[in-house]
Amino acid sequence: MHTHITLVGGQKYPVYLGIKAVNPDKVYFIHSSDSKEDAESIDREFPNISKQYKEFDPVSSNKVLYELDKLFKNLSKSHSEGDTYSLNITSGTKIWSIMFYSAAKQYDLPIDIYYVDQKSVVYNLETNDKEKKTRIIEIESIDTVLRLNNSVPQKFIRYEDFTKEDVAVCQQIEDLISRNKNMFFALVD
Repeated sequence: MHTHITLVGGQKYPVYLGIKAVNPDKVYFIHSSDSKEDAESIDREFPNISKQYKEFDPVSSNKVLYELDKLFKNLSKSHSEGDTYSLNITSGTKIWSIMFYSAAKQYDLPIDIYYVDQKSVVYNLETNDKEKKTRIIEIESIDTVLRLNNSVPQKFIRYEDFTKEDVAVCQQIEDLISRNKNMFFALVD
């Protein structure tokens, strides 16, 4: 069984990519009270993967240490021969990333630690083998990205349906913006 632990908070797409990259049997979503909805949103993209939500304090190092120690001790107790683990430290608070990385190194579990950069490259921080070190996950569809960002359009216009007049209006708007960007954005705000 492969168990994946992922920190949730801030950007959702790196969390999604981490899960896609390792294809686990079970995911522990580490979230704060503010990021639980984000965890649930990501979880909906993986209906066939078992999951568990763990709420952590976003900043208290003592509370984080207590909870993550409990989590790793439980994983160690239930560990069976052949079980593997992975940890995505990309999202969540900085204190989570640091403490989870450190804890993963302390426990005697076969765990790979991942980081997803801004170009959607998934890095395995545990191996120096270049072929295994990076993997780029292709975007399945723009719909996935929009769902993860809660930006699914209710209505859209196909590109083919734009007229020459539409293009001319867009160019006029761009011209107005370029003349005084600060004024334009003050109006939009």
